[in-house]
Amino acid sequence: MEINEVKQQILNNNLDPWYIFYGEENGVIRAYLDKMSEVTGRTINFADSIIDVVNKPTSKAFITIPKLYVVMDDKEFQTNDKMWDKIDKAIKDDIVIFWYTSCDARLKFWKNFKVRAVEFKRLDDRILRKHIKLKLPLSDKACDELIDATEGNWGRIQLELDKVKSYDEQAGDKVLYKLLDDKTIQSNPHDAIFDFVDAVLARDVDLAYELLAESESSGESNMVLISVLYNKFRDLLQVQTGAKDSRLNGWQQKNVRDYIDNYSNGELIHALRILRKCEFGIKTGRISENIVVHYF
Repeated sequence: MEINEVKQQILNNNLDPWYIFYGEENGVIRAYLDKMSEVTGRTINFADSIIDVVNKPTSKAFITIPKLYVVMDDKEFQTNDKMWDKIDKAIKDDIVIFWYTSCDARLKFWKNFKVRAVEFKRLDDRILRKHIKLKLPLSDKACDELIDATEGNWGRIQLELDKVKSYDEQAGDKVLYKLLDDKTIQSNPHDAIFDFVDAVLARDVDLAYELLAESESSGESNMVLISVLYNKFRDLLQVQTGAKDSRLNGWQQKNVRDYIDNYSNGELIHALRILRKCEFGIKTGRISENIVVHYF
């Protein structure tokens, strides 16, 4: 099911008895749940499993008020195909959202309920800018900085916008940049990895160690750092030596061209050998992953 179909059903207040929501954009999922609750007049109730919903206690002395149930990662329902044909009758007057934090399209469950499953993908930057400006008057450049820092996750963007509002709602751009500079708004750790590798290629020791500490504090795997370091040193060696059999595209070449001649060819080859030694050391237990990048 496409997300626009759900949106239209909400606008018409004509919802299906149940849905399956999944995807990386939790903030948008939450917004859809709130809107469903609003148009139907049902309160949102979280449940551990569909069994808790269909077996909820009832009393003849009181009127039963239909609710909007959200069932998080119900693995039992996902694997018990005998329940699938009974779900429509079991739900009755409630609306149920099965919210899964991951999707494995190979499983029978996802193949069977393809028409029920709604994927909430990352929003386009243009749409994110529009929603950001509805909450805070930021420039396009400031919006893009915030989108980049949060990996375009609408849930995270809303939390960071609240920080800006709390500090000074009127000085939007200025406050945003201040909070980004002092790390009150955390930048994308993935960016710190590539900034760290670039600092190593630039032989900027102080900046490299600063960014390495930032990557470590975000819980980034040292094996990932070793892998990115290897790829960048390899690319630099190919560009620096003008290797004719290089398969690097224009973008890959551009990313390392500024670092040509910071290292001799011999140093680059030595670095690649050490990185291979580090990778092998981690896999065999000869080098602790906690120290491997510092060792390199």
